[in-house]
Amino acid sequence: MKPRSWKACLLLLAIPALGSSASMPAADISVDRPFRIQEVRLTVQEKTRPFDFLLGEKIDQIVPARDFVAFRSGRELWVKMENRPVRTLDQLVDLPSGFDWYEHACAAGDRLVVAVSRYPEGQRIQEELSEIGEFRAGPEAAGFLVVDLGRKPRATFLESFRVASRPPLQPGEIEEPLSELTLGMQSCAWDGDHLYVGDYGTLARVDLEAGTADLLEEDMLGVNRPALVKDGDGLWYAAFMDSPWMGKWTPKGVSSLGLEEEAAVDSLLKHRGRLLASSSEGVMEIDEKRRACIRYRLGDEAVYGLTLQHRKLLGVRDDGWVELDLSGKKAIRYRLEGPGADNRVLSIGWFDGDLYLGTVSGLVRVG
Repeated sequence: MKPRSWKACLLLLAIPALGSSASMPAADISVDRPFRIQEVRLTVQEKTRPFDFLLGEKIDQIVPARDFVAFRSGRELWVKMENRPVRTLDQLVDLPSGFDWYEHACAAGDRLVVAVSRYPEGQRIQEELSEIGEFRAGPEAAGFLVVDLGRKPRATFLESFRVASRPPLQPGEIEEPLSELTLGMQSCAWDGDHLYVGDYGTLARVDLEAGTADLLEEDMLGVNRPALVKDGDGLWYAAFMDSPWMGKWTPKGVSSLGLEEEAAVDSLLKHRGRLLASSSEGVMEIDEKRRACIRYRLGDEAVYGLTLQHRKLLGVRDDGWVELDLSGKKAIRYRLEGPGADNRVLSIGWFDGDLYLGTVSGLVRVG
C-alpha cells in the first residue's frame, strides 16, 4: 500500500537480527502498517545576495567546526582558521605520502578527519571521458588522514584499522577472517568519543586514538551509505543499492524505511527532536514512534545537503540555496547575484560570522 501522493516515506520494517544482510530492507513489506502521511506547503520568499569570489576550483564539501572550516575538492583541501586567510592543508602541516585524492571529510572536535585515496590523474581523466554505463574503478581507498588543528597542527595517516568486533553471523553464514581493514568514508558522525563511519559495504565505529574499528554492519552486496546521523544509542543512515532506503542501527537490532526510486536521501539531521532528511524529492521529517512522515513542499522540491549552522536550517539546490523555518512553515530561496555568479551550489557552511558556498566554479563568501 503506497501513500496516495507521497514519493518518499513508505513503510518501517523490523529486522530482528544483525548480520551481513541486516542493512537490506525486507522483501515483503506489504504486511507492515504504513506511515501516516502529511504534506506541509511552505511560504517561499525569493532573495538574492552579493558575493566575493575566493577560490577558482570546484568545492564539493565544506566542513565547519568551532575553530576552523575546511573546503574540499578532489585534489586539494583548504583550511581557514579564525582571523587567518584560507590556506592549503600542506601549508599548515607536513603531509605524509601514499594518497593523492581527498574524499569525504568531517570534524571530530578540533580535528579534521578526511578519507583519502589513490586516484592517478590519467585514470581520472579517462574515466571522466568514458561513456555512461562503462566500468569506472574510481579512487582506491588509502585510509584516513587525521589532522589536529590545535596550537601545533600535525597530521596522522591511519592506513588501516584493527577490527575489534563484528556483527553476529546470520544462520548459514560462514565467518571469513578479518583482522584489519582499510575504510573509506561516504558519511560520518562524531559523538565526542567515537567516529561513526558509513562506507560502501560497511557501517563502523572507529577509535581514532586506538586505531580500532567495531563493525556494526557488513554486507557483501555493496550498499552505499551516503548519510549518517547519531540518534541516542543508535544510528540512522541513508542507503542505496538497486533502490534507496533508510536504515536504523541500534545495539538491539536494525529497522529499515523503504523509499521510492526518486527519493534517494543524501543527508540526515536531528533538529529539535526531529529526524530530517533531504533528497531530490525535497525535505521530509520522519517520526518513527508516531509512524508519521511529513513532506515540506517548496514548489520545485529538490533540496540537498541539509545542515544546521549559525542557528539556521540550510540546504543547497541546483540553483542556489534555501533557508528553512519548518515551525513557521516558511522558506527563503537565495541566489547569488553579480558578475560571474554560479548558482550551482554543492556545499554550504558558516564560520567566523561568514557564510561560504562551494559551487561548481569555486568558493565564494556571501556578502
